[in-house]
Amino acid sequence: ATIFECAGEAGFRARECAALQALLGADGLVLATGGGAVLDAGNRRLLRERCFVVHLHLDVPAQLQRLARDRSRPLLQRPDREQALRELAAIRGPLYDEIADLRFDTGNDNATHAAAALAELLLGQWQRGSIAA
Repeated sequence: ATIFECAGEAGFRARECAALQALLGADGLVLATGGGAVLDAGNRRLLRERCFVVHLHLDVPAQLQRLARDRSRPLLQRPDREQALRELAAIRGPLYDEIADLRFDTGNDNATHAAAALAELLLGQWQRGSIAA
């Protein structure tokens, strides 16, 4: 939120690109990006080339429920949070479809259960092209 306030979204995205580029120079990482990391074509290229990408998907009603008390997200600082989330999904969804090796719907599961289900799905099959989405 501070970076958004001081440098705007463009400044935040520039820092995000630099951090992603630096991190993807290493091997053996599990990296969770922010939802907007796919907005940059260079980020998408790096992710596609260097990573097995899992798109953790959650529908808008479930996002609203999870974010009900969260007031820290700059892009949701507007009266109609549902519309903001729908707009973000409309832009970002096709970009995730472009690069994701696997789309995993987290549904209404809690984080622990979703992580266990994803780990079971990926166990021994994380290599690109080995999982039927």
